[in-house]
Amino acid sequence: MPCLKKRDLLNASVFDRRQCIAYGRLYAEAGSLSDAIDFFAKAEAEDEIKALLPKIIEEGDAFLFQKIYNLLGTSPPKEEWERLGEAALRLGKLEFAARAFKNSGNKERLKEINEKRLL
Repeated sequence: MPCLKKRDLLNASVFDRRQCIAYGRLYAEAGSLSDAIDFFAKAEAEDEIKALLPKIIEEGDAFLFQKIYNLLGTSPPKEEWERLGEAALRLGKLEFAARAFKNSGNKERLKEINEKRLL
């Protein structure tokens, strides 16, 4: 979808909830998880938003992980921060891993990452 059309749909005050969910699913299937979250949020489709969490954790994406929990109005469990941190570390996403381990309270893993950053 062209970015201007996407912007217009996301900013429209009158919208079709089912259409937003359908677009969200298309973006999720295409791997564009940030756009999927935006459309699901517009539709207030909480179940659809939650369904993205496993993939976001697998990708080690602390930004989108936090975005989802902000939309849900809750704090992520420490165990999920840990899983996200491990995935981010495996993928070489040191900034996301550090953020995850800081939020989980895992000072040991955070120290390891900080040492890797210095290399």
